[in-house]
Amino acid sequence: MFELFDIINYLILLIIAVLGVLVILNNWKSINNRVFFVVLLASLGWILSLQVAFYYVDLKSWDFAYFFMRLAFGFSIFGTFLMTIFLYYFPRKSITFPRVLKWAYLIFSIILSLLASFTPLVTNALVIDDMEYVRDSFGPFHLVYVAAMMLNLIIAIYLSIKKYNTSTGITKNKMGFVLVGYLSFVSFAIMTNVILPLFDMFVFQGQSQLLIVLFIIPAFFAIYKYRFFNFSYFTFNLFRNFSIYSLYLLLTVFFINLFDASTVSIHPSISHPTSALLALLIFDWIRKRLPIFLTGDLKKIRRVIVRLKEKINNSEDYKALQDLLEESFIGKLHFDKVTLFAIRKGKDIDIPVYEPDRFTSILKRYKKDALIRGELEFRKMNDRNREILAETMDELGVDFCMPLFSEKSLVGLVVMKKSRGDLSFSSQEINEILSCRKDLSIGLMNILLKMNLQEENNLMKSIIDEKTKELKNKVKEINEMLKQQSDFISVTAHEFRTPLSIAAFQLEEIFSSTDDLNKQREDLKVIDYTIHNLKELTERLFTIQQYDLNKVELNPEDVDVKKLIKKVFNEFSPIMDEKNIKFSLKIDIKNPVLMPMDSLQMRQVLHNLLKNASKFTPQKGEVVLGLSQKNESIFIGIQDNGAGVPNDLKESIFEKFRTQSPGSGAGIGLGLYLCKKIVELHGGKLWVEDGKKSGAHFIIQLSTKKPTGVARAKD
Repeated sequence: MFELFDIINYLILLIIAVLGVLVILNNWKSINNRVFFVVLLASLGWILSLQVAFYYVDLKSWDFAYFFMRLAFGFSIFGTFLMTIFLYYFPRKSITFPRVLKWAYLIFSIILSLLASFTPLVTNALVIDDMEYVRDSFGPFHLVYVAAMMLNLIIAIYLSIKKYNTSTGITKNKMGFVLVGYLSFVSFAIMTNVILPLFDMFVFQGQSQLLIVLFIIPAFFAIYKYRFFNFSYFTFNLFRNFSIYSLYLLLTVFFINLFDASTVSIHPSISHPTSALLALLIFDWIRKRLPIFLTGDLKKIRRVIVRLKEKINNSEDYKALQDLLEESFIGKLHFDKVTLFAIRKGKDIDIPVYEPDRFTSILKRYKKDALIRGELEFRKMNDRNREILAETMDELGVDFCMPLFSEKSLVGLVVMKKSRGDLSFSSQEINEILSCRKDLSIGLMNILLKMNLQEENNLMKSIIDEKTKELKNKVKEINEMLKQQSDFISVTAHEFRTPLSIAAFQLEEIFSSTDDLNKQREDLKVIDYTIHNLKELTERLFTIQQYDLNKVELNPEDVDVKKLIKKVFNEFSPIMDEKNIKFSLKIDIKNPVLMPMDSLQMRQVLHNLLKNASKFTPQKGEVVLGLSQKNESIFIGIQDNGAGVPNDLKESIFEKFRTQSPGSGAGIGLGLYLCKKIVELHGGKLWVEDGKKSGAHFIIQLSTKKPTGVARAKD
């Protein structure tokens, strides 16, 4: 038997540890979560202390066993006091005690737990008989310990019952389940650890702490989920049955140990059946009184909802649809009330109307779900909105509200009340009801349209207009893509035709010429140059494809940006001189700036931008290459005094195949697109502004932090 309990010990320790991590990660700011987490820590300490204590008892190491026995008393005091504090705050603080009293209560529990753990005042020795552990020998503070535990139990029961009686819906369910778990655990623990030892009966004392899971598991799910457990009906009942049948087995073992520990000798053939019978009586009493929190017949609900959805489209008017709802929910599912409202201004129609107000505006914001009255307080919304929803549902006398939407417009409400108003809706029950929401929305809209109401006609018109507008935008995007494709074909044809024409002309000259070999050699050089241009153009198209397919990554290395800029400046100075353009370098950084970058790709960006600047800058114009730093960013600027970039093109020139004048020799619109791609791979930005006086000013912003790019071209 004790080997089995060892296994259960380890399992429970694992469960407690996992639940503790989940709770504190879920919302560490919540007072419920924090207190519950500390309760779990104290529970771990209690179980581990007892486990280690009995381990040393088996080894006859009485000093170590005595130390951990005392620790177990300390953890049990602290843990049970914290449970009461948890019940005070859970699920919301509805009873208020003076702050001084709360602090005094906490400090008293800490002091008493320290006295129990590190002094002999509660447990002063272990009673050993013939080298066997018999029981603890209690100290002078043991009666204080017993009194404190009993007082704590009374306070906890008072808090739980008062909260249970004053709460409704899901709150009542949560409190009821936690209350049952708490009472089951504490009653059993006090019986085995406090009351029975007073009569020299020590049974189940080393294992009673295992029943703490009766409190921990339901409390965990109650604070972790909005809806009660959010389990399916089958899963919940499996869990419920497993819990109560496990309790039956533990009760049987408890009574067997109780008979074995008694002074009267009873034969096992009598004590064992008697123990099983007593456990069965208690088990049956608990089974009948353990709350059933979920609707019992989910198959029936599913069947009714399926039939409802089949008949909705046959409802010709509001009365037929309302009668169908009443037949389904009141007649078959035994709800007290169900009403379908239309949302509209004014009450000029002969059907129930709910006029738009703050309630409906909040519903639009939380339209993905139904409203359940008992769980509103657990909703993630501000207090004022929660109050408005609760007050309106109270005025309507309902505990369930399902908003009906047509596109983005709220067109109606279905409100319901259960005949058992103190019970919450289960997760599966809600999902089944929500499955008919779309059908009800369509059914209500059809009825309103048949009534030829202007408001609904306007709504349908706005929906059609919105869809038409979306379609027009899609057509516009497609036309824009077709235009880009046409421009690309035109520009590419021009770019390929020119060098091919030159090459063909030169070949014709060679074939028909009788000149000397030197002249033919010059013609072949021209052909080689044009073919080289075609090769570069083809490679650029291939490179762009690699970027589009995300098959490019960086090979970053630490680069001195100042040296890189100076090198590029020196490379381009002869080109600018040849075109009679004043080319200057302006560096506003004193110290070297080392930053990770792919120097080859960044040089390509600068070359492309400077080539564009030289192309659009007139003779005797000016181009400035600049470098500056601000905070953790460096800025590379290339400014010319050419014609500049019109405002309506400042963003589009960085798009693929964008040129200012297709077919004019301005290129096929890949250079700036490629530059922007490379800069973004370095985690930077590239944009263009107007120059200070005239022209264009292209700016590259790079972070001095390590870039996060995707990598160099893959074959």
